[in-house]
Amino acid sequence: MVHVPKRPCTTPGCREFSRPGSSKCEMHEAHRRQQVEARRAADPEKARYRRWYKLRIWYARRHDCLKAALFRCATPGCLERATDVDHIKPHRGNWDLFVDRNNLQALCKSCHSRKTAREDGGFGG
Repeated sequence: MVHVPKRPCTTPGCREFSRPGSSKCEMHEAHRRQQVEARRAADPEKARYRRWYKLRIWYARRHDCLKAALFRCATPGCLERATDVDHIKPHRGNWDLFVDRNNLQALCKSCHSRKTAREDGGFGG
């Protein structure tokens, strides 16, 4: 039987050890699961299409978009490296808009967060 050494929980300030196969201790893993369930319960429609971001087609479109933009942020005047791919027009569960190459743009993390917050009505909206 192989012995897997325990590792510290990745939550800042936590002194507990993580469970095998996880990066968090039992308490923080349970807290993370509660947050996920609360998010799903708050907007079940959004939870349905959030799974699309794990599909192979999304990873391919995302890679193509970043590569086509030469990893440069599409925001005028921004000189940061593009790390996120944004839907120009929010898809809101519309599959055709989700996979449309012409509806994608490469943005840096801060520009993408700012645009998303503006569209959703503020951070955490």
